[in-house]
Amino acid sequence: MHPFAWNDRLARGADRAALGIGCAAAAWLLLQLSLFGMGRDQAIYSLAGDAILAGGTPYRDVWDFKPPAIHFVYALARGVFGARAWAPRILEALAFASLVLAFARFSVRHMGDARPGAVGGLIALATVVPLGFWQTGQPESFGAVATAWALVCATPARPRTAAYAAAGALYTFAALCKPPLGGGLLVSAALAAREAHRSPDRSAPGVVAAFAAGGAALLAACALFFLAHGATDDLFGALVGFAPHYTTLSFTQQSAAASLWSAVRGSLYQHSLLVPAGVALLVALPARGANERNGTLHVLGVLAFQVAGVALQGKHFPYHFVPGLTLLALLSGWGLWKGWRFVRGRPLALAAGLALVVLLLGLPAGDFAARSRLRTEILARRVPETLRDRLDSAWDVNAGSNRRVAAWIRKQTSPHDRIFVWGFEPQIYILADRRPASRYIYDVPQRLAWTGRDAARSELVHDLRAAPPAAFVVEHRDVLPHVTGNRADSAEELARFSGLHDLLRTHYRHAVRIEDLDVYLRSAPE
Repeated sequence: MHPFAWNDRLARGADRAALGIGCAAAAWLLLQLSLFGMGRDQAIYSLAGDAILAGGTPYRDVWDFKPPAIHFVYALARGVFGARAWAPRILEALAFASLVLAFARFSVRHMGDARPGAVGGLIALATVVPLGFWQTGQPESFGAVATAWALVCATPARPRTAAYAAAGALYTFAALCKPPLGGGLLVSAALAAREAHRSPDRSAPGVVAAFAAGGAALLAACALFFLAHGATDDLFGALVGFAPHYTTLSFTQQSAAASLWSAVRGSLYQHSLLVPAGVALLVALPARGANERNGTLHVLGVLAFQVAGVALQGKHFPYHFVPGLTLLALLSGWGLWKGWRFVRGRPLALAAGLALVVLLLGLPAGDFAARSRLRTEILARRVPETLRDRLDSAWDVNAGSNRRVAAWIRKQTSPHDRIFVWGFEPQIYILADRRPASRYIYDVPQRLAWTGRDAARSELVHDLRAAPPAAFVVEHRDVLPHVTGNRADSAEELARFSGLHDLLRTHYRHAVRIEDLDVYLRSAPE
């Protein structure tokens, strides 16, 4: 056989093998994502979603300071799949599955082939899913997927007003997940208007108007929802009153330059070694025409707003980097595809390249691999609850103690009773299947030193006097200086909060201590 024919046959076989392996890896990663449990934030969003389904609103009925889109996402998930911990995970897995399709479509238009985008989607999954249950199911996850589809709509095969309007709506949805994610609208609209300006039969102002109309329509729908429910003051109180104080807390702990460098580092290489390797290949190997360069610049322009947003927020939690990591994964996929095309007909180079990819994927994935094995074991057979608790415990959160407290409360209270948790464990409300006695389902607004703290404290005491909870839980050792601005835990802060402390001392008796959680029951009236 002629050596060129043999190499071509090897290349086709390598393509088929890579496609099969990639599909299997994507399915496995999506399965793991769908099995993730619930952390603090996911519990907050679930309670807000349940409030929407019950005819209420976030902020007014369930207090939070995250933008509203994530609450509607959880309402959709729990409305469709039921009030289960895995409901939003199924929706998230479906969203990330669609991300692969979005990257493939975007790549057809800029690389002339869907496969580089599919590789980018797989890299995104391999980068984001191993971050774990705490860092996924966040606004950034759904905002990242919306951004991917916004890029697709912003670069239609043929100019279409509806596509540009859809891009505007998707970018606005991303902004309602996290405001900096909306910056991509400016980039995409400007590039689409520039293309229209070069064409005699298209109008640049018309293109910009289409983007703006799509975004305005979604904003109007969101505003009308809160107006109809009389909850605009609560919305602004959380997002404009509280959130800026929470955000500026970070800038007392680091300089702006340090925050920017941390944002760049976290986006580019801190959470994945494969991403920078693929980006390096994209730069090093020859571009496949002007479309690749234009697509790369488009993605980088959108990415710049995301990295700047992480720097401005200053917290640098891993989930803050998810939108940037997904866009870099797209570019990395393009670079790795070009590298694959170079080595696939060369057996030695192919083997070396595959070994390097496996190494880069495996180095940061040790804890994720161990947890994945445990999830698979749980899926295959019944296991003790203590094993499940290990998967849902992280940082200072002990899923086992939350579960035991919730079980104890269920036995000691009736289904119609309300309870209150003074701490940062909103999961207890869901696990106990009991309604909160106040819209304040966690105590950060009463612990952080901000201009509205006294008003929030007074409102909380009023809520608890108006609807006394049957059980009162106090958390110890939840020290969160990056969230509250001090090193006092909830129990210590309670001693400084005279109104709440007096209410607890006067009307409740200590019943049980489980790990770091004290549970009090309402005293019988004299």
